[in-house]
Amino acid sequence: MTQKILVVEDDPVFRNYLHQVLKYDFDVVTAEGPLEALKALEKDSFALMITDLRMPDMDGRALVEKVRAEIDPHLMVIVITAFEDDWPMDMAMSSDVFRYLRKGAFLPSELKQNVSKALEMRGSIVSLEEYKRRADISETIYKDVFEKSTDALFITDIDLQPVALNRRFTELSGYTLDDLKGKTLFDIIDERDRLDAKRAFNAQIDGKPPGTIRLHFVKKDGSIRYVRVWARVIREIQDMSSAVFCMARDLGDAQEERSASGPSVEKLQQSLVEKDRQIENLQRQFQRLTDHAKDIVIWLDKDFACEYVNQEVSRTLGYTSDDLLGKQIPWEEIVHHEDLPLVEAWRDATGKKTADMEGEIRVYTKSRYMLFLSYRISFQYDARGIFSGLDIIAEDITQQKIAEQELRNANRKIQEFNARLTNGVSRKIRALRESEERYKQIVEDSRDIIFSLDSEARLVYMNRIGLKTLGVTMEDIFQRPCREFMADEASEDMLRKMIDLIGSGKAPGPFDISIETPEGRKIYRTTLTQIGDPSRVEYVCIAGDISEEIATNKRLQLLATIEHYSADAIVGLDTDRRVISWNHGAAMMFGWSEEEAIGKPGLFVVPDERIREADEIFEEVRRNGLVKDRETQRKTKSGRVLDVLLTITALKDASGNIFGFSAIIKDLTEKKKMEAALIQSERLAATGRLSASIAHEINNPLYGIRSCLSHVLNTRKEEIDHQFVRLAIKETDRIADLIRNMKTFYMPNEGGVQKVDISESLREVFILNRKYLEEHAVKLKFAPDDAYYVECIPDQIKQVFINIVNNAVEAMPDGGELRVDIQHNADAGTVSISFQDNGVGIASDELPRVFEMFYTKKTMVKGVGLGLSVSYGIVRRHGGTIDVKSEERKGSTFTVTLPVKSLWARQMHLDLE
Repeated sequence: MTQKILVVEDDPVFRNYLHQVLKYDFDVVTAEGPLEALKALEKDSFALMITDLRMPDMDGRALVEKVRAEIDPHLMVIVITAFEDDWPMDMAMSSDVFRYLRKGAFLPSELKQNVSKALEMRGSIVSLEEYKRRADISETIYKDVFEKSTDALFITDIDLQPVALNRRFTELSGYTLDDLKGKTLFDIIDERDRLDAKRAFNAQIDGKPPGTIRLHFVKKDGSIRYVRVWARVIREIQDMSSAVFCMARDLGDAQEERSASGPSVEKLQQSLVEKDRQIENLQRQFQRLTDHAKDIVIWLDKDFACEYVNQEVSRTLGYTSDDLLGKQIPWEEIVHHEDLPLVEAWRDATGKKTADMEGEIRVYTKSRYMLFLSYRISFQYDARGIFSGLDIIAEDITQQKIAEQELRNANRKIQEFNARLTNGVSRKIRALRESEERYKQIVEDSRDIIFSLDSEARLVYMNRIGLKTLGVTMEDIFQRPCREFMADEASEDMLRKMIDLIGSGKAPGPFDISIETPEGRKIYRTTLTQIGDPSRVEYVCIAGDISEEIATNKRLQLLATIEHYSADAIVGLDTDRRVISWNHGAAMMFGWSEEEAIGKPGLFVVPDERIREADEIFEEVRRNGLVKDRETQRKTKSGRVLDVLLTITALKDASGNIFGFSAIIKDLTEKKKMEAALIQSERLAATGRLSASIAHEINNPLYGIRSCLSHVLNTRKEEIDHQFVRLAIKETDRIADLIRNMKTFYMPNEGGVQKVDISESLREVFILNRKYLEEHAVKLKFAPDDAYYVECIPDQIKQVFINIVNNAVEAMPDGGELRVDIQHNADAGTVSISFQDNGVGIASDELPRVFEMFYTKKTMVKGVGLGLSVSYGIVRRHGGTIDVKSEERKGSTFTVTLPVKSLWARQMHLDLE
């Protein structure tokens, strides 16, 4: 008969998967949940149940326990779950679960193997149960014959104490075996018949053949019953009496028997002969029953001496009645030494008036072959409750034990086989399972939408990203036509065309479809392939979202167009600094065409004197990833040197490794010329503003010199006072110092970048502007406590200071206070100079524009609006910053921060010629 398998799984997809895997090799029935499973189990017989754990109505663990307790205790169970915390594996396996599998962690072949092993184990268990059932048949048969006989049957020991009686005897006499404990057969025989009964039993003991006797039984209720009793003494080989088997037949009421006219002697003799014949038949049947019974029967007296053994003792143990009858059983020889305490327990039980005991014991045959016996012991007590003997009925269960051992060995071999599989072949299975799990994880975690269709283009499966993109669950899309999610008919037609192409035996290439999502229409690049067998066709689609890619391509095309036609030079370099891209702007700027430039070393546009600088720039790019807005020089094909602004970026891959460089070069030649002109213009404007102050500074000593010379001219030679001559010389020196300061301030430095004391530079500015400050009633607070050195171009920095001072003075039309402070930040390596006035201030909406070129809020034209813009450019070229804080009607603070040491000092010099 085919063994049926019941699959209990609430997930329709996984339930269908299990059915598809097993249906070709096994008789499989599926149930949607525990309640349906219970109905199926009550209706039909199953050899194996495969169940999930976490299910509605009832979990799998409760289902297994209920089935084992109420329906089939031997049903094999395989648990498949993704929630192993609900029933830990070790606990499940200890509850006779055959196998515990995790969802997604086994192959179809592994599932089939486990199912086959479970069914094989089920067959072994059924065979063992059948063996046990057959082993009990012999005992059941003779008990049934004895119990259901129409005659009253009873057995006594040699003292005529009843040891067994059937139901008919109880009906005839009213006595049960418990009622007769401590009594003999003579106690229920009427006194007038006891003497005849004793003579008949003594004759049996003396060796006479069995016979019958008529006598009266005294029933339990005191009434008298006339019966005929047939008795036979059961003897063994030495004719030693062991038990008496009796059969009684009701002869009717005693009074009726006595009053009725008796039959003729001849008829009575014929009747007696017939009854004797029947009794002899019954005696032979009982003898055959005891001799051929498969159970060992041993009776012991109160001293544990052997009173009776049946033929099975000799057949099973090899001991004859001569070896045992009337003797003490040699327990130490027969019983296994580890089971000898059981014999002592029997002896101890006699003093506790124990009625019955049962168990198992190991014994040796006479030839020293060990057997396993299952025994039952009945303890006998006389009317006073004193132990009078015990009956041992034992069954040879050696073959059963061997079968159990073989089953255990088979199970051990199965476990060893599984272990070998685990250590050997199972490594491949585990690798395949891990591979399957890995690919499943890849599918579920893929950024592409992966879904499968049946032969009717209905959805069977979709991965996590697909469900999230569509805003649905697996239950929402299962078995729905795929066209419902298509954005247009063209996509539907394309999918159907590709399926037909596969049907014709061809492999379709990638194709694009449009899908409607909650976020709008998206375009997917799709590949289609067929899986499964001819009986179950399934198509797997992998769809990658290319909506952003399409938009990106459009943006890239736009950027490529911008890059190609940009006026700036955009150059791509590989890691060896060779040119790999050269845009139109680079060709226009340097004169080399793209074909000429590609493959050349990137230094071919660098002037010789700038080679070292270029190497340093690239080293900085490698360290920091970027060099931005660095002023330098490059040469053209014609040899002309250009002032340029250079930005270089290191290009890195996903691992952070540099695979190239991108350089953007802006031509600053014309701009720098304009800046030089603007600075010169600002210098000239400052010169104009200071001319009155300078004239006053020169006029005062000139007036003193003229007065001294006039006095000397109008005094006689011998009366000339030399004090006036010394005064004139002092005033002349004063004019010389003033002219020298003017020359230092206004003439460009030929040496470029110098190490300058900012405190001294500020003093020179304030000396030249002293008169200018006094005329505008501006009080100067400047008292540096130390020298503060920075690397800079002195005349450019002085120009910045003059521009800021002029702006501060003009912001205080009614006079005020200008406070100048210097601070050194050693950690940052900078020096900060702050100029704080208490003038009219700057509105907050104007602050962002104060450094813009030509921007001014002055009420009258006093310049061209370039002062702060030029100052901002000078400070930036020095690697510094210039910041402003201001509040209307309270004043402004300009802060110039300069690096103590300039790393790129060579680029700061601005040609003013």
